[in-house]
Formats: sequence, C-alpha cells, structure tokens
Amino acid sequence: MSQITMPKRDRHWLVYEVSLETDTRQGAAGKRIADYLDALGYTQTQLSPTMIFERGASLSSLYNPNPKSQKTILHVDFASAGTFTIVEVQMRVNCMGNRPLSKDYEFWDAELRGMQHVLDTGILDPQTSHYAAERAQWYNIAITLLVFLVIVSLLMVGSLTFVYMALLAV
Repeated sequence: MSQITMPKRDRHWLVYEVSLETDTRQGAAGKRIADYLDALGYTQTQLSPTMIFERGASLSSLYNPNPKSQKTILHVDFASAGTFTIVEVQMRVNCMGNRPLSKDYEFWDAELRGMQHVLDTGILDPQTSHYAAERAQWYNIAITLLVFLVIVSLLMVGSLTFVYMALLAV
C-alpha cells in the first residue's frame, strides 16, 4: 500500500490541506478541477474568490457506510508563481458519529490524487474514486457485521452461562 495523506481533526471534521502544482494556466486549472469534481458528484456552491464544492448529507456518517455520502466541503484557491499555478485545496469531511477505517482514508486520498492527475494530464478519471468508494463501503459493512457477530456470540455465551448456573443452583 502506498503512503496515504492523513488529515487533521477539527472536532468531528477531518481536514485535508493539500498544495498541488501545475504548469496549466489558472483558468484552465479551475475548469479541469470543476469538471473532475462534477464527475465525482460535487456541486459548486461558490465560484469566486474561492471555489467551493459540496457533496453528501450532514448526518449520513451516522447511517451510511459509503464515505462518498458523507458531507464533504472542498475549498479551492489558486495562486500563480511564475510559470506554475499553485492550487490550494482544503477538503473537510464530516465524520460525526463515525470512526473512519483505513479504506475510508484511501478513498479520500484517491480523490485528492485524482485532482493532481487531472491537473497534470487533463484526463478525467472518476472511476478510481468510484472504485475506492465501493471498496470502502463493503469493507465498512464487513467490519460492522464482524462486530455484530462478536457481540451476539458474547451475549449467547453469557446467557448460556447464566442458564447453566441457574440449573446448577436448583
């Protein structure tokens, strides 16, 4: 597994802050990022001075195992430095009531890497993000089922022990 970007925590928000460099002009870079995020299901809520994109529902982290459904807010700023354009991205993911697992972090990292890829090549590749989201969803479901099975097993052992002790007392 490659090294993934880990976020900072701000209460129940995970905050990713990434600087991306490209030799693409600022306007073209903004268009590429807007097209990429649109392909991933984000809606643009502000165009300037900072581009803001949103996706998901505020409370979906409580009931939906797919990390794509969690409330995510992206702030994108641009700065020109000579022949390069620097793209500052801040991604905030609402994880209220949810403990993200390794596949969730891989999904968010895949989205950020996809932004760098679209800036470098101009080729939209939303399938990588979709695949990472599906993988994280099924991993979360498997872990939830495993925890559920362990709890049910412990309850069954406890109740059988109680019945056995009650029969011994008689």
